[in-house]
Amino acid sequence: MDEIMDTLIKNTDDCVQLLSKPTDKAWSLPDLFIRQYLNNMVDGFGLSNVYEMYMYLLSKKNTLIELGMISTEGYNNCGFPLWKDCNFDAEHSKSHLSRTEIFQLIKRLSRRNAMLMKSTPDRT
Repeated sequence: MDEIMDTLIKNTDDCVQLLSKPTDKAWSLPDLFIRQYLNNMVDGFGLSNVYEMYMYLLSKKNTLIELGMISTEGYNNCGFPLWKDCNFDAEHSKSHLSRTEIFQLIKRLSRRNAMLMKSTPDRT
């Protein structure tokens, strides 16, 4: 447990709760990294290297479950489910898009936005 927590703590700032196990009212630090990745896929909320820490936690999944460091179910702040039955790998997450899919989507939206900007008359 100490190795996992030490690794995660090195990738947080001072405002993040450092619980090793979830409670009824608070997420564990492993939960927070997993939630951040599955929900946002970027660093934020005092967590850095989110993708790398998510991959690290995937490699430690059995240990996390055995030590009770991960919530059985995870969801975002709006209540949207992110994982069930400790299956927090992206394959089990319906909200997950691969990094490639996200970059392709961003590229398409950027092109569409550029086209709209060209076709919209200047209103100044």
